[in-house]
Amino acid sequence: MTFLGEDPRLRAIHETLKAARAPRPRVAILRLGEAMTTIGPWVTEVIRRAGGIDLFASDATAREAHPVEVATLQAADPELIVLTRTGMTLDQLHEALADRLTDPDWAWAHARRVLAMDAALLDAPGPSLIEAVACLAPSIAPTLFAPAPTHRVRAIPLSSD
Repeated sequence: MTFLGEDPRLRAIHETLKAARAPRPRVAILRLGEAMTTIGPWVTEVIRRAGGIDLFASDATAREAHPVEVATLQAADPELIVLTRTGMTLDQLHEALADRLTDPDWAWAHARRVLAMDAALLDAPGPSLIEAVACLAPSIAPTLFAPAPTHRVRAIPLSSD
């Protein structure tokens, strides 16, 4: 099943990744709330089209979100972690993540790339998923694409101390 169809931006991303023989990093996209959860089956396609491998693809085939514990995320060994939260602006999410990621349970993540992404891009299947791919691809393959707009996705700086 495809959620994205064909679009010139998707074709350009695919061709760029293919021509560069870009490696496919392990990616986790999760929604924050009372607990971290998977989002939906469309996320696997977003990650794949942006050049990554969805670490929770088997969970994503379900129609309902599944909780993901921090220890489970750590064991999955993501190279890129993308976190989102419905009902928060990107500024609010960025601030909340910066605070949350100081928790000792997240110390392992300081060696990973962590992003905050606008929830509107991923909340449901639709045209916004094409924009999600376009915003995710520069984080997956930063040497191949111009940076994504900071009003859509932002890196969360983590100290390594």
